[in-house]
Order: sequence, then C-alpha cells, then structure tokens
Amino acid sequence: MFTSERVAIETLQGGVVQERRDARKSFDGHTMNMPWDPLHRAYFNGYALRLYLTTPFFMAMPGFELTEIEPWKEGGETWRELRARFPEHIATHSREQDFYFGADGLVRRHDYHIDVAGGFAAAQL
Repeated sequence: MFTSERVAIETLQGGVVQERRDARKSFDGHTMNMPWDPLHRAYFNGYALRLYLTTPFFMAMPGFELTEIEPWKEGGETWRELRARFPEHIATHSREQDFYFGADGLVRRHDYHIDVAGGFAAAQL
C-alpha cells in the first residue's frame, strides 16, 4: 500500500507485515549506490508508477506550476518542452521535472533527478 505519507507491505487480508510512515525521510543521506530495503523499493515504485501512468494528466491537478520553455530539437524533430513544478504534497522523483512532447502530443522524453538516491540526474526517452 502506498500513499505520499505511508508505505506498507500487507497481506491479502489487509494485515500489516511492515510499515513506514514518512517514508521519504528514510532516504535521508542515501546515495545512488546505497542498498534499499523492501519498504524503500515499495515507496519508490509507488510514486514512480503513479507518475508514469498519469502523465500528462496529473499536470491539470491543482497546485502544479507549469512553464513552457524553449523547444528541443532531437533526431530531426522539434519537441515542445514543459517544466512541471510539483506541489509539496505529491511524492515524486523531484519537485521540478521536464517533459518533452512531439508534434503528435505524445511524451518523447522525461528529465528529472532522483532525490531519494542522492539527486542524480535521469532521463527517459
């Protein structure tokens, strides 16, 4: 079970096997090469999956700040770039993330930092 405030491993009947409240704080001091326990992985997978399955629709939710920045040229295409600033109550990779859209409106690239693992830069194409 995942929320921005809590992550838990539960049985099919709803019994709590392991639980962590304020799960993001458990990553304080983590770097890219530090091991994660099952609750770290559950928290990361919870917020990442929610983000990936709801892009770009989450951007219409209250509290998001969106800025269109200079177009990006890649492989003979020009992509529109949108910078999204996430509200504090949304668990995600980093507060600020860039999304690149092709002429067909589909996401071509997603740039962000993995704050829970030391803030290293990441890009998905």
